[in-house]
Amino acid sequence: MPEQTRAELHLREAELLRSHRLLDAIAAIQSLYIRDASPRELFNEVLDTFLRFTESRFGFVGEVLADEAGAPFLRAHALTNIAWNKDTRALYANHEKSALEFHNLKSLFGVTLATGEPVISNDPANDPRSGGLPHGHPPLNAYLGLPLYSGKVMVGMIGLADRAGGYDEALIAILDPLLRTCGQLIQAFRADRERRQAVEALRESEARLKATLDTVVDGIIAIDERGRIESFNPAAEKIFGYRRDEVLGRNVSMLMPEPDRARHDGYLAHYLGTGDARIIGIGREVVAQRKDGSLFPADLAIAEMNLGGRRYFNGIVRDITRRRHAETLLRETTALQSAILDSADYALISTDPEGLIRTFNRAAERMTGYAAAEMVGIATPGILHDADEIAARAKALSTDLGETVAPGFSVFVAKTLRSGGADENEWTYIRKDGTRFPVLLSVTAMRDETGKITGFLGVLQDISERNAARARLERLTSELRAIFDLSPDGFVAFTETGQLAYTNPAFLRMTGCQRDAEGTVGVRDFDARLQALCDPRHAYAPLDTLVDQASDTLHLIRPKPAILQRSVRDIRGEAGGFLGRVLYFRDITHETEVDRMKTEFLSTAAHELRTPMASIHGFTELLLKRDYDDATRRDLLQTIYRQSSNLITMVNELLDLARIEARAGKDFHIQVQDILPIVDRVVREFMMPNDARKIELRLGSALPQVAVDAEKFGQALLNVISNAYKYSPDGGAIELATRTQTRDGGAEVGVVVHDHGIGMTPEQQARIFERFYRADASGAIPGTGLGMSLVKEIMDIHQGRVEIQSALGQVTEVGLWLPAAASAKRAGRAKKPQEKS
Repeated sequence: MPEQTRAELHLREAELLRSHRLLDAIAAIQSLYIRDASPRELFNEVLDTFLRFTESRFGFVGEVLADEAGAPFLRAHALTNIAWNKDTRALYANHEKSALEFHNLKSLFGVTLATGEPVISNDPANDPRSGGLPHGHPPLNAYLGLPLYSGKVMVGMIGLADRAGGYDEALIAILDPLLRTCGQLIQAFRADRERRQAVEALRESEARLKATLDTVVDGIIAIDERGRIESFNPAAEKIFGYRRDEVLGRNVSMLMPEPDRARHDGYLAHYLGTGDARIIGIGREVVAQRKDGSLFPADLAIAEMNLGGRRYFNGIVRDITRRRHAETLLRETTALQSAILDSADYALISTDPEGLIRTFNRAAERMTGYAAAEMVGIATPGILHDADEIAARAKALSTDLGETVAPGFSVFVAKTLRSGGADENEWTYIRKDGTRFPVLLSVTAMRDETGKITGFLGVLQDISERNAARARLERLTSELRAIFDLSPDGFVAFTETGQLAYTNPAFLRMTGCQRDAEGTVGVRDFDARLQALCDPRHAYAPLDTLVDQASDTLHLIRPKPAILQRSVRDIRGEAGGFLGRVLYFRDITHETEVDRMKTEFLSTAAHELRTPMASIHGFTELLLKRDYDDATRRDLLQTIYRQSSNLITMVNELLDLARIEARAGKDFHIQVQDILPIVDRVVREFMMPNDARKIELRLGSALPQVAVDAEKFGQALLNVISNAYKYSPDGGAIELATRTQTRDGGAEVGVVVHDHGIGMTPEQQARIFERFYRADASGAIPGTGLGMSLVKEIMDIHQGRVEIQSALGQVTEVGLWLPAAASAKRAGRAKKPQEKS
């Protein structure tokens, strides 16, 4: 046999062997598909077949899909594991669980995806179509990309790499039957997958439908054309009390009371014959009957369906017993609310979210004069308000909230929308007849169960009486505060919780304390402050230990010595509730001193009166019981006369002092006149005939006139002259002079008596005006010790003064100074004559 013929036979045998191998591979793959092998097993076999047949090292088989933008991508179902590091090992491990997807079209396999054409590259590293390899990836010396078609649609792709000698078009031609088989296989895989997905979706849908039917609260009943029950869900079992097996195949009329039960078949036949639907597709309320015979209201909706040429009817039944009960309760509640709204003393006005009035109760009608029919659905609350007040409120809210609030309905709701709570304000309302009255308006937003605002509620109270009462209270409070502020006595008030609430100016002056902020000082702090001002030698009683209406005495040493009488009163309301305490402080320092002086005066007066009385009584008793000679009897009678004269003088002076003090100068007859005639009269009346002592007069001329009671001033001057004589036992000149001077911007006229008697020490001068005080303690100089007290009282009434200058054993000068008439008038405007200086 020729050599050429032998070579051709050998080539044909190789091709025949390759064809058999290809057919065997195709048969194996089809066998796996027929045996319903798993997709992974199937595609791994396809990849192994291509790798063996082409003697390639690496490869993949994948399905070509399109993303949301329509761009093709590859989902690999079989892939040679060529992991070269930790990350790629994890990648291939993930491939075992789910298919890997490749979207990069700038690569050799991406060219096939984009063009649908085979790609041969026997130098991938230098092929411009290659996108390169990841770092560390094993090098490739050859690559073949083959599209898989089903008809004209590319459904998949096979990639092969690293075949010795590379790849060529002849290999592609040889693989064509296998490629077509794989394309059909992928298409079949897709169709099977879609079928499986559709079946699974149907199963899920049926499961969901069954679950729905089993869990819905509405009864669902299906009947055929003859009215026989074909399905009866669990909710229907619960509603009617029948088990499913008790009703299937029976007429649905068993669930109806008479007369509907007897009429049902006629209704159904009428519809099937005429198509006139009286309930189908409409839905209505019916009366249904349970297994136990009880009736209940129900909502019934019926729908018709046609399956396999047969007509069926589905009924949906809902037990509305609770709804009916709720509706009845709602009607009762609404009626009750209407009754409450109509009987409420407060005006209630509700609006929708835009401000249109929805409700307007009877109290609102009475309060405003508008009928509800004039307001509901017609007006907004703005009709009742003063436009100027709304504008002012809008301006204030804009500043307060930091946003523009228009002068309209928004002024009533802006704050409640911001805070979520009620907004309460006073407004002036205008009745239908135009009269105005103050109201307290509280606005609250009304919301549904989702929190959405459904409207606003306004609660109004006519506060005319309250404002009037508040005005009366404010006036009374102002009056009381004025009284307390002007009171010379101290007042302190505490709240029911023991916090300091009020201190009047008199208390602050008494104690030298400063006014504290209300509510910042408690009872204990107050006690500590007050106790610190008191003499520690006198026990201090804390306020908590004093009962209602108790009184005690406080001895202050600061800010100045004083004696205060403290009284406590509890404040209680009309119902007897405790509201606080009030402390009353009265300065009794002067009264205490007066009482002391009175006691001392009575003691001194009794002693002074006892001395002459004892003499008179004793000498009279001697004269009555014994006989004396004429000389002795005359001496005794002279003593009695002298002591009785002293007694009369003392009583007269006491009476004069008492009358002056009691009358406070009201019985003085003060007239503007010259003072010299008064002085002349007193001197002439005082001088006794044949008296060796004389009064040297140094009288000025053109003296200003004075406002004076001539008799009372003469009495004072007479006492001064008498003292000058008495306290000059060794004689000596007595001088009387008139003088003028300026003092505190005003002119004064003085009558000054100068003697050369025994004089006085500074201590004696300090006590000269005390009653019954006598500079001569020996009693050798006659006198009552009341003369200078009387002089001082008389001069005080005249707004004058007594000026004394003396030195022991030398001289004494006593000046009686009166303001000139013009000065007296000026002083009189500031100080009444009867007031003491």
